[in-house]
Amino acid sequence: MWQRLKNWKNWYNGLRSYRAMSPDLRVRRWVRQQLDQRPYLSEPEWIAQYCQPDGIAAPIAAFAYVHFQRYSGLEIGRVRLSDRLEADLRWTQICWFDWTFTLCQDFWSSFSINIEEPLLEADFYTVGDLLGFLNDRWTQHCSQSPAQEV
Repeated sequence: MWQRLKNWKNWYNGLRSYRAMSPDLRVRRWVRQQLDQRPYLSEPEWIAQYCQPDGIAAPIAAFAYVHFQRYSGLEIGRVRLSDRLEADLRWTQICWFDWTFTLCQDFWSSFSINIEEPLLEADFYTVGDLLGFLNDRWTQHCSQSPAQEV
C-alpha cells in the first residue's frame, strides 16, 4: 500500500514538474496572434530583409530560422530582429525550459562549435542580440580554422 502511495506521489510530482517546464500554450497562442498581423517571410526573404543588413551570416540565419521555430513554436518568418525576447515574444514562457541546452546541442551538431559557457554568461534583449551572439561565435570559429570549409 505504501508503495502505491509513493508511486502516486511520484507521478503527481512528475506531472507538476512537467507543467512547470512546459511552454505556456496560452501565452504562445497570444504571441502568435500578435505576430499574425505581420506578413510571413520565407527563409530566403527573412534572411535577405533582416539578417543580411545586420551582417548575420547566411548559415547562422538559416539555422536560427529553423531552430528558433522549433524552440518557440512561432513562425520565425514573422519575427523581426528588433523583437524583444521577453517583452514582445515572452520567450521563456513559450519555449521549453531547456531551450538553451537544446540550442547548444543543435549549434554543436550544425557547426561543431561549443557555445554552452558563453551562452550561460550572456544576456539577450532582442532576437538580433541572440543572432549576433551566434554569428560572433561562428565568425570567431571560422577565423580560427581558415582551412575548414564553411
